[in-house]
Amino acid sequence: MAAMTALCGLTLSSSPPLLQVSEMGAVEDGTPLQVCGIVADIRDFESGYTSVLLADYLSGDTVSIMIGPDSVRATAVDFSIGDEILVEGIVFTGPPRTTIFSDSEDARILSKAEFAMSLEFLCANWRLFEFDRFNVSGVIIAEPDADSLSLADSLSEYRIRIRLGSSSVAVIPGDEAVLDCTLLLDVQTMSLFLHVWSSRAPAT
Repeated sequence: MAAMTALCGLTLSSSPPLLQVSEMGAVEDGTPLQVCGIVADIRDFESGYTSVLLADYLSGDTVSIMIGPDSVRATAVDFSIGDEILVEGIVFTGPPRTTIFSDSEDARILSKAEFAMSLEFLCANWRLFEFDRFNVSGVIIAEPDADSLSLADSLSEYRIRIRLGSSSVAVIPGDEAVLDCTLLLDVQTMSLFLHVWSSRAPAT
């Protein structure tokens, strides 16, 4: 993530400055800028505008972005939850909160969710993604203490239990997988789990 942010700063040095989401509170009204982050929420409006909640990679801080449509697409953007995006726009500091206004041609995907959103980030900022459906990748592991499976990172430092949505969803312990899933909280055990709609092998 940090390397990607640094790359953005190098390749786009002739454009407005690239800031972190956590720096938005100190930006003056009307300032042009760029910001990178993970899409945590998307809402489309009948007007063609799209509201995006962008989350910082490290802090989990968020900023609202309002993206206008172009003359080709009926809606402003084609982003999905968990995608890493870069947005160029103008800051508006008025109520109810700081918002960046942008056009669709100034907002683009840097990396799709399966590559962008790590399990570390998801575990640290799970409240942003509860009830959301997205793609996330990892290694399927069998839990030794129960008849259950989890999705883990490559070092097994971060893991989330998974529950298969139907018998047609097949996963094999030890395999790398990209899960189409919804993040939920089991209120009885107060633990997170991924409700898995489908699974596929990572792109090679």
